[in-house]
Amino acid sequence: MSGLARSRNFLELLEEELVPESGAARSALLESVVVNYLLTVVYSDLEQAIRGEMVDHSAAGPGSRANSFIAAAIGRVLRSIKCSEIAGVLGMFDEGCKKHFQELINDTPSQVAYDRLVIGRHQQAHSLGSDMTLNDFKADLEHCQVVIDAVAAAIRCDCEH
Repeated sequence: MSGLARSRNFLELLEEELVPESGAARSALLESVVVNYLLTVVYSDLEQAIRGEMVDHSAAGPGSRANSFIAAAIGRVLRSIKCSEIAGVLGMFDEGCKKHFQELINDTPSQVAYDRLVIGRHQQAHSLGSDMTLNDFKADLEHCQVVIDAVAAAIRCDCEH
């Protein structure tokens, strides 16, 4: 859960700060700014957690030079972190890893929520921003740990699919 601790802490802090005075409505503009900021924070946390799982697994391998190469290569290969791209990178480790991840994640509420946050961050960075609300963000964030856990399970899996 530590991979998302910063995102959860920021969400809690900003929710407290956005509580309107009694009877007043929450400012839609301020909420939009906060959500777009949170999308950037969670994307960074997710990217670090997903890459970290892959690097940690690879570090159990041959030696420091190979481990250094693997860590750098994962950083370059894993450019987008939607579930489909994660599956593709896991397939580079072993096709079984990819299949295991897909069995855990594909067509689940966690995949939908996780990808919605990743796409929201992309909209925030490369277009006019996301129209996601703070409640949407909060609900989707709860699903992200499921995806991180699925990456860890898939990369450590040695079963046949």
